[in-house]
Amino acid sequence: MVRIEAPAGSKTNVTLPDGTKVWLNAGSYISYTPQFGIKEREISLCGEAYFDVAHNKEVPFLVKSETMQVKVLGTKFDFRDYPSDKNAMVTLSEGKVNLTNLLSEGDSFIMLPSDQVILNKAEKSIQKRRIASREAIRWTENSLYFDEEPLRDVLNALERSYNVEIALQNEALDTLKFYGAFKVDEN
Repeated sequence: MVRIEAPAGSKTNVTLPDGTKVWLNAGSYISYTPQFGIKEREISLCGEAYFDVAHNKEVPFLVKSETMQVKVLGTKFDFRDYPSDKNAMVTLSEGKVNLTNLLSEGDSFIMLPSDQVILNKAEKSIQKRRIASREAIRWTENSLYFDEEPLRDVLNALERSYNVEIALQNEALDTLKFYGAFKVDEN
C-alpha cells in the first residue's frame, strides 16, 4: 500500500497518479494500492481530506473511512472522519456524489453541491443540511471554522492543528455546541 500522511500540526497536498488533487489536514492519512488509477481508484482515509477528483467515467473514484464511503466520477468534496471525533462529515463543493453510511445497512443517497452530511457515530444516524461549502474547506487556507460542532470535536481539531494537548476541566461542557473561527498560523 502507498500511504501519504500529514502529521499533527501540519498539512500536505499531493497529486495522485490519476491527476486527482488531495489536501490532507493535520493528523490525517490516505492509503491506496500501487495499481491505483489503472483498473480501480480506491482510497482509504483516516482523518480529513479535500479532494478535487479527476474525471474518469470508466473508473469511479471511491473514498472509504471506517464509517462512510463516497463514490464519484469527478467532483470536489471534503471528507472528515477522525477516529476520535463524535461525528464524521462530508461536504460537497461541486458535482454529485453517492454517499453510503457504513454503520447502517442500506443507508445510501445522492449529495448535491452545498450539501453537508453529518454522521453521528454513536447513534449511527445521518443529518443532511445545506451550507456554504466554502466554510468546510477553510482549513486548506489555514483557518478553522466551526458551525454547531460538539466541543470535543472542536478541541480535537485544535489539538491536531496546533500539535498540543487540551484538557477539558468540566466534562459537562462536552455536551455544548460551538461556533467560531481560528487562524491556524496564529498562536
